Amino acid sequence: MTSKRIKKQPEILSHRDSFIKRWNLQTPTEDFTGFKNRISVHLSRILKTDQIVKTIQNDLFYALGICSPSSTFELVSLDPFNDSRLSTHLSPFTGSLVEYFWNLEIIIGSYRRLTDKNQAQKMADTISEALELSRINAVLCWCGSRYTFYPKGAELLDDKLVNDNLNWLEQYPKARGKFDNALIGTMKKQNPREIIDSLRLALELFLKDFFSNNKSLEKQMSQLGQFLKDKKVATEISNMYEKLFDLHSKYNNNNVKHDDKCINAEIEFCIYLTGSFMRFLIQLKNIK
Repeated sequence: MTSKRIKKQPEILSHRDSFIKRWNLQTPTEDFTGFKNRISVHLSRILKTDQIVKTIQNDLFYALGICSPSSTFELVSLDPFNDSRLSTHLSPFTGSLVEYFWNLEIIIGSYRRLTDKNQAQKMADTISEALELSRINAVLCWCGSRYTFYPKGAELLDDKLVNDNLNWLEQYPKARGKFDNALIGTMKKQNPREIIDSLRLALELFLKDFFSNNKSLEKQMSQLGQFLKDKKVATEISNMYEKLFDLHSKYNNNNVKHDDKCINAEIEFCIYLTGSFMRFLIQLKNIK
């Protein structure tokens, strides 16, 4: 199953955008409070039984290490979600946006186990719509076994170079871990050097597993060239790949590994370039 980005629901979003354009209003900025409120409203709509609320609450509090005493509401509540500690935990949430995403990932996973994949898909669709309405620069993706939040980029590029790689890299867990760290670091606005170094390590670990060797990134060139030749890749593409790979290695040595000259504008380029390097090799390997 390939990784896919959860698509937004168009009606209310297109209505909102056309209204802003019609009245020449300023485009709203990121609205974390609005996003939290939208999520709470949605959860109150769909979490209709005490048992589901209690189970999700227990799953979440266990993951967070929070004590979950007996519920304050009766055995049967007219409003299970809004009368729960789950609601009082989420509604005034004072942590960061990334921490809130972690809460939602646990909730979606728990809800999917309690209901079915179609109901979980509907929840994911609504959360994606809430992200768009709140102008949150993130997307919710289905990554083969779970729903996960990632920083938002160009949709076409993300679908192919980021989200697909997250699925394919299940076979390369060390590389996936570093690639994942880079995406999370982007969302958390970490230092560019840390993010780009994670991408460098992701590519290095990927190639070690891919070629079953223990060579450093810089010493993979000869094996890369032979692999491209064996797969009958066009000379121009092969030369382009090898040249970009060589420049990428030099960039990391000069600006990341032995120095700190990275800038924020380089992060997204390096994410997509790293994704391209890995995706192309995996596609070639899958050719019979």
